Amino acid sequence: MMPHHKNRKFIVIPTVIFIFLSISLIPHLEVNETIIPMLPDSEPMARDFKFFMEHIPAGENLYIDIESLSSDMKALESGADAFYTAIRESSFFSDIIYRFSHDQYLKLLATIGENKASLLDEEGISLLGDRLTPEKITARVFDIK
Repeated sequence: MMPHHKNRKFIVIPTVIFIFLSISLIPHLEVNETIIPMLPDSEPMARDFKFFMEHIPAGENLYIDIESLSSDMKALESGADAFYTAIRESSFFSDIIYRFSHDQYLKLLATIGENKASLLDEEGISLLGDRLTPEKITARVFDIK
């Protein structure tokens, strides 16, 4: 029978090695709290969102586009107003911009277009340009619908 203190060595040494390795690997841990990697690639809209979020930095902004499945504009406006009312008082959002007019939206797109060199690197500009040809936009519209 082995003395008790010799068995202790077989437990203490591997435990110390394990703890040392664990502590030394902590700086290499990466915590990913975004939902982007969890989005399905099979959905065209999810693919577009992933592309946009990976190539155009947007400091933790949340964009919500509300569309109607029917042609009833009153129901759409009523639903959008109810949604806005529900989130307006939330402490989760520092700022809420509601209801872009058509002209404001076009002005925003023009501003982004004029400043895309500041927003994207060369690869991003090239990828965006390739995806925004009239043929590809038309094909994607049919995929989305």
